[in-house]
Amino acid sequence: MTIIYDAVLSYLTWPWTLVIILLILNFKNIPWMWHARFLRSLLDCLVFGRNKPDQLTPDALFLPSITSTHAPLSECDYNLHKSNSTYWTDLDMSRGRLGLLLFQKGLSVFPGKDATLSILSSNSIVFRQEIKPFQSYEIWTRVLSWDHKWLYLVSHIVVKGRFKPESCFLQPQVKGRKGKSSQRPASKEQRLKGIYASAISRYVFKKGRVTVPPSKMLDHCGLLPLALPSHDANERTSRNDMMTSDSLNIRSNEHLYFDENKVQLLQAIEKRRIDALPIAQLLAGWDAVHDQFMGDTEPALGRYADLLWG
Repeated sequence: MTIIYDAVLSYLTWPWTLVIILLILNFKNIPWMWHARFLRSLLDCLVFGRNKPDQLTPDALFLPSITSTHAPLSECDYNLHKSNSTYWTDLDMSRGRLGLLLFQKGLSVFPGKDATLSILSSNSIVFRQEIKPFQSYEIWTRVLSWDHKWLYLVSHIVVKGRFKPESCFLQPQVKGRKGKSSQRPASKEQRLKGIYASAISRYVFKKGRVTVPPSKMLDHCGLLPLALPSHDANERTSRNDMMTSDSLNIRSNEHLYFDENKVQLLQAIEKRRIDALPIAQLLAGWDAVHDQFMGDTEPALGRYADLLWG
């Protein structure tokens, strides 16, 4: 054993030692690591069964998935803070995790002629504060709204550990803030101070060459209590009209009766969708996007690490 130890030390000259240290410190950005990071999420959801599609209910629709990660030196620019261009790969991981959690039942695992896929159409981001080298942070990503074609996601990159959700919908074993009377939720001002950046992402669902309306995908995945109509491109329905059970085109004619609680829940979901749609389309300004961060005032889907650690 001593001979092997001495042989290893003889090869570990200071240049090799420096290389190994740099690789460890920048593990997040070594070649093929993007694929390994996404594969980890894929295996978590599809192979190890950390969450089951039948666990989802409409209560999970607007809840965020929380991904923790950090900024290695290789992601920092000459100003010694995280480079703006590196936020996109972090958002890839966070959005990918949310998609696997919510739409596992509706999406195809492998691409193909008739596969159902979610395709990213556009990204927009605004920065509020810098992230320093080796600093840890969290990405809270959730469904914001949708229309006849597009599904809009909002992501908030925030200070790690500052905000603790009430509970975790898919991780009941994880302790949340709920039940701790001494720990009050953060105020709006405190939430804004904890945001490094906010992003809006726009997705479309495709089955082959056919566009799948987001409402149909949500219904298929059990995220709507009853079916919503596929919103027409030229739809200009007023908010008050959308809040009646008749105008919601509820799929109740097939039955002799329907659950009034489901109707009320569907109306609440539709109201939230309509209220958030101008924000998702960036018609209300970026301050409105930052304000969409709910922090520890609501539950979350779960908390996840980007790598083996955050």
